[in-house]
Amino acid sequence: MLDRPTNEIGDYSAIKRAIEFISTRWREQPSIEEIAGEVGLSTSHLHHVFKRWAGLTPKAFLQAITVEHARELLKHTNQLDALTVRQLKRVMLNAAGAPGTIPDVVAERVAAEG
Repeated sequence: MLDRPTNEIGDYSAIKRAIEFISTRWREQPSIEEIAGEVGLSTSHLHHVFKRWAGLTPKAFLQAITVEHARELLKHTNQLDALTVRQLKRVMLNAAGAPGTIPDVVAERVAAEG
């Protein structure tokens, strides 16, 4: 571990902070600029480093967190609040038809209840 270049350790730390920031502020749907500012990286550097460490972009991670929270709400309450619905509409517009997106979640829910 000590033989890692300093920038990789710094990148790991920044991505850890970005994941924590996104995970705790998902309801606010922070922009890439806000996330980058929070962790002290440029937007392009954050995008590339986040994808390298996490396997997906910050935007895709934010979408995944939003979808997961919606799934949990649907699982436990069978309803979504207005703010979550607005956030999900944004996710749906960006990821329509991709496996695991809201149309799939809703279809699974309807099939389970039908």
